Amino acid sequence: MGEQFLVQPMIVVFEYLRINNEQDVKMKKLGFAMMILSACLYQADAVTVSPDGKGDYKTIQEAINAAPDFNETPFVINVRPGTYKEVVRIPKNKSFVTLLGESAEKTIITFDNTAPKIAPDGKPFGTFRSATAFIDGSNFTADKITFENSAFRTGQALAVSISGDRAVFRRCRFIGWQDTVFTAGGREYFEDCYIDGACDFIFGGATAWFERCRIHCKGGGYITAASTDQKQPFGYVFSNCMISAELGVRFDLGRPWMAYASVIFLNTVMPPEVSGAGWNNWGNVENEKTARFAEYGSKTEKGQSLDVSKRVPWSKQLTEEEARQITVDKALGGTDKWNPVSAESALQAKQAVPAAASIILRAKDVAIKGKNARLENEGANIGFWTDTDTSFECQADVQPGTYLVKLHYALDAGQAGSEIQIKAGDSVLKLVPPATGGWQDVRSASFGEIEIKKEGKVSLCVSAISKKKDFILNLAAVTLIQKK
Repeated sequence: MGEQFLVQPMIVVFEYLRINNEQDVKMKKLGFAMMILSACLYQADAVTVSPDGKGDYKTIQEAINAAPDFNETPFVINVRPGTYKEVVRIPKNKSFVTLLGESAEKTIITFDNTAPKIAPDGKPFGTFRSATAFIDGSNFTADKITFENSAFRTGQALAVSISGDRAVFRRCRFIGWQDTVFTAGGREYFEDCYIDGACDFIFGGATAWFERCRIHCKGGGYITAASTDQKQPFGYVFSNCMISAELGVRFDLGRPWMAYASVIFLNTVMPPEVSGAGWNNWGNVENEKTARFAEYGSKTEKGQSLDVSKRVPWSKQLTEEEARQITVDKALGGTDKWNPVSAESALQAKQAVPAAASIILRAKDVAIKGKNARLENEGANIGFWTDTDTSFECQADVQPGTYLVKLHYALDAGQAGSEIQIKAGDSVLKLVPPATGGWQDVRSASFGEIEIKKEGKVSLCVSAISKKKDFILNLAAVTLIQKK
């Protein structure tokens, strides 16, 4: 085990010898021996998991099993980069477990159980047994870890199920499709995390605060399905978050799994893919009398105030004073005054640091430079792009930083092979997009990163360096996502 010995007991040893030099030498020797033993036993609990066998354990579950029962101090599991295909269970008797990764993108816990899949007991797993990670112990912390359910479009498939109180997730990723994150109970805090899915992918009855998180919708549906108890003052609070979506996807912010569902979005960036109504009653008008859905300061991707005039009348737009009263302390504090906000997060909140920016170059918003392309499908995409003399441009306000480039496009297999160039200011990314399922099959794919060095207006341009066949591709959009 990777024990970390502490020096404080040794200081006590030498202090003991200094003040007791007139006492019996034998007693001093006995005391010295006992304190040396105490120093050796006094150690911080820390182990390392590495898939190559160079740590204390090869699997995360083995390390969790080694944690002391009902611990009162953190048991730190350093998780080295790798893909860990295992179902992880942190039972109630394993409290204060910490999973500490080096990079969420490179440290992945994944499995593919789904609700209809048959479990070892011969019965379907069902929704609540399908999770990749079950976190039932209290005071759990994860930092820079990815929790993934790789089953994706096969029904309910949880990446994580959380029932332990006082759970904290920082800089983590949660990957799934339907029911990605199940907040079963207790209090939970998510900071600078990424969560994706398509339908009800954040759901449950816990009180959970999401600070500066990115919520990405991969398919049409609903972000939240809260089942907040009537007596709970808060359910989900999304603060300074950013919502993004695959092109053409339409979705609502949430629907009530139970009658008194509570969901609040504060100062959150929302794309045009969010429906005008914003919320859904789950087919039951009675839910409109009890559901607690609210927003304050919702913004467009360009930082402008979002038009919420078409929101369902039974949702609420908070006043500035009402929004000010919604704090982490009030939502999560409880009788034990729990405050999981990190010092870094508190400083960023004080300095009003915005969430990561997303810049979208949509087909309908660009200027087509040249004659060999045209808008199609009511502006949904640019098609009939037949020559390299035609390009697409627009201006955008940006912050300096590194941006992940995603292309939203359709391309027939017989026409693949053209080289595309994406330029942002002085930075250039070149790529050769592979074929999708045909001209009507718009897909999204990441093709690398681009560096923007100056703040302010930047010219964005998409052009073709070479043309392989008759047509280059159908372009729906280009998204630049700032990396934190």
